[in-house]
Amino acid sequence: MGGQYATAGDNGVYRGFKFSAFDGGIHIPGFVHYPSRIRPRVLPQIAQAMDILPTLLTAAGLPIPAGLDGLSIWEVLTNDAASPHRELYWANQGQVAIRRDQWKPVLKGKDFDRRPEGNQSLTGNDAVFLSNLSEDPGESRNLRSQHPGLADELATLAAKWQASLL
Repeated sequence: MGGQYATAGDNGVYRGFKFSAFDGGIHIPGFVHYPSRIRPRVLPQIAQAMDILPTLLTAAGLPIPAGLDGLSIWEVLTNDAASPHRELYWANQGQVAIRRDQWKPVLKGKDFDRRPEGNQSLTGNDAVFLSNLSEDPGESRNLRSQHPGLADELATLAAKWQASLL
């Protein structure tokens, strides 16, 4: 790819491309096929790839080993339960994002789009870019100034999570 970021394809309404902490870089569908136990439908609950193994263990009636990353989403799939995740976190190339319910701040976000400036971290007021994904799935409006307490709370949680990885 000649050192260029992946910008092929069409992310629809989602902002950003591969490696971006905006949903165009991290939002992916998951598909589960188990006709005798799981009915076909689209679920809004959040999950992550690390949830696959714990979920398969639960479905098989096996215990989840202590220290295993991820959580079982078996009850989400079979009974429409709430997600077992209070928050989900991402970090990549200086960007950090956290998702809680419909809220998602991206700290120092990058679009990684076709524009050269899309590879630069957002600065100023947009250095913390707060979106309500249920109202704005394309993350086009920064709601930080309308919800400063929530933006600060979630940004603090994201920074603490990132520091815990070191």
